[in-house]
Amino acid sequence: MSEPISHIIIPGLRKSANVFIRRAIEQTLGCSFVPFVDAWDDAQSERLDMFFASERAVGGEHLSASAHNLAMLAAHRVTRI
Repeated sequence: MSEPISHIIIPGLRKSANVFIRRAIEQTLGCSFVPFVDAWDDAQSERLDMFFASERAVGGEHLSASAHNLAMLAAHRVTRI
């Protein structure tokens, strides 16, 4: 049996309804929004640590599939997005 999902990452392009999806998840699942992507679409280590330290969180609005971001997620043992 797998562990319950408590952290939701929503990768997407700008202007692709990410904010609507994030807010719907915040409201329906009781998640906190913890941003961890900077203006250049790169995951920031300290912010990603804060994301995973939260009890229930949603984030990753403009997370591109760059080598940097994939390595950051792999370091936090993310297996599904």
